[in-house]
Amino acid sequence: MTPDRRNLLNASALGAAGVLIASRAEAAPLPSALEAAAEHVGDLLRSALATRPDDPSGRVGVAYSGGVDSTVLLALAARSLGPSRVVAVLGVSPSLAADERAGAHDVARAVGIPVVEIATLPPPIATMAL
Repeated sequence: MTPDRRNLLNASALGAAGVLIASRAEAAPLPSALEAAAEHVGDLLRSALATRPDDPSGRVGVAYSGGVDSTVLLALAARSLGPSRVVAVLGVSPSLAADERAGAHDVARAVGIPVVEIATLPPPIATMAL
């Protein structure tokens, strides 16, 4: 991936997440539909955590790639639960380019969430669409 493409992807992910984070921190209102969606996701996360009485940590892991979708979910979780209750879980395999891995860490750091890396294996070639 070229540095320009990586910067563009990081900026896109941070831009989407930044709206959610800044709105909570600065009390700037989100558009009503986005606010309602953010609150709904927060309600779902809090409900899920309430069903885990055997886990006193109250933390949630977000499957995270550093892309826009997972970064928005990461930001929603941080906004709803607080950053100390969220961790980004990044799958790392030989197929993950070093600059994509670094970019994912950069974006999560900007959102204020720690990253935990989990070693994964890519699917066998025979199962991949060619």
